[in-house]
Amino acid sequence: MALERGITTTGTLGVLVEAAQAGLIQIETVLRRLRDTNFRATPGLYERALEMAHQRPPVYPRRKKE
Repeated sequence: MALERGITTTGTLGVLVEAAQAGLIQIETVLRRLRDTNFRATPGLYERALEMAHQRPPVYPRRKKE
């Protein structure tokens, strides 16, 4: 529904990536702790989050309706 209305969306990992890019968190530590919870994501998503967190200039993981 949000995408249909033109609202940009970001998931949990996307928010963490943006926080890491802004220097607010250490992404490696946060992702390690997140894995110890009931949060579920594929290993590939965790790896992609790490890659995106270290990209310069920042690449924000947001989705828009195509």
